[in-house]
Amino acid sequence: MTPPFLQDAARFTLILHAVVGMAAVGAATHLATYSIGLWRGKEPWRWHVRLFGLIVPILFLSQFAIGLLLYPVYRVTVRVPYLDVKAPLVSALFDIKEHCAALAVPLLIVASLLARRPAAKDVRRIGALLAVVGAALVWLVALLGLYVTSYRAVGAAP
Repeated sequence: MTPPFLQDAARFTLILHAVVGMAAVGAATHLATYSIGLWRGKEPWRWHVRLFGLIVPILFLSQFAIGLLLYPVYRVTVRVPYLDVKAPLVSALFDIKEHCAALAVPLLIVASLLARRPAAKDVRRIGALLAVVGAALVWLVALLGLYVTSYRAVGAAP
């Protein structure tokens, strides 16, 4: 059984998770876009890459932490009693979402670390590639999360 204070705050926590996720999608997309530009020689974009290289890990790790806080309520009130029984495919999509999020974390952290320092063109290319793959994973995580939530969310009527 989950602690009552988590159940009472589940809907607010879910909305906070979505808002921080939306900001993470935007920031990861900007990091990828500016990283590609910097790799192609647009030197004035360096400060954008450094800025988003700082913002992305903060947002994504915050979203990840909020999701971990929300997970016990989700598991007890949505996953086991509803999705596993009535919508196993949606339940499996949630698992895929979680695996993609776990994969995106190190990719975005490494891309952000590479963005923080001046580097040769080959290193910039690797940073841009990691940022693009990380941003694509963040988009996939967000879309899968929206789909699962649209099917059944915490705080939904029984």
